[in-house]
Amino acid sequence: MEYGREILQEKLKTVENLRMSTVGHGIWQEN
Repeated sequence: MEYGREILQEKLKTVENLRMSTVGHGIWQEN
């Protein structure tokens, strides 16, 4: 259970980073 939770947290971090970078690119493109 702990192992699965760690994997889930890593995936969430990756998704969050991708989303943040995507938002950043969107802001740059708009400006």
